[in-house]
Amino acid sequence: MKEPSRLKIEAHHEAGHVLAAFLLGLPVSWATLGRHDADNGDPVTDLAVPLARWEAVFKSQSPEPDVITTRWKALMFKMAGSAAEVLLLGQRSVFGGSLDTESAEDLLQRCIPDADLRTRYLAELRLAAIQLLAEPPHWKAVQAVAEKLLANRGRRVGRLVLHRIIAEAVGQVPWRPRGAIRAPAFSTTRAPDCLPGVLLEKIEGGKE
Repeated sequence: MKEPSRLKIEAHHEAGHVLAAFLLGLPVSWATLGRHDADNGDPVTDLAVPLARWEAVFKSQSPEPDVITTRWKALMFKMAGSAAEVLLLGQRSVFGGSLDTESAEDLLQRCIPDADLRTRYLAELRLAAIQLLAEPPHWKAVQAVAEKLLANRGRRVGRLVLHRIIAEAVGQVPWRPRGAIRAPAFSTTRAPDCLPGVLLEKIEGGKE
């Protein structure tokens, strides 16, 4: 079987972030699969999400449930790109997953100083993200978003277009995820007070 092209992998990586953001109830303004960077030839991708706010909630050390859930959603979002690559390739890719993992680990250091525990928590996050995207309607939506990004390479794909693509892929138009995913209480890794467990208790995804 022919290996997917680098751009196709990048498109699925970014689409994984897009779908996770919609399912987690995170604000997405647009997504794009950029043209090659003139300096190093790498594809440039971007997604409008509240990165500064996420950094702030990790710095705050607040034990409030809403803040804890926001931390979990931020980490799940970060792991969703590499999760999409796993589902596409059967293995992690070096194109974007390693950078997302490093970014997630940087955030986690504020809550989990122990490196071994942090590694185990990240491993559970990755499995949870794979579980989320592997749901057949969700993976269909990832593929549809990836195709749209490839077809519009170098141009922004806006929130309303992304919403329509996802709704059509999951077979529910209009699609209203209703918050979609709840941060779980259970984890095989003992999570500190500033974070919930990782494993998904429930995936609503707009289903009745």
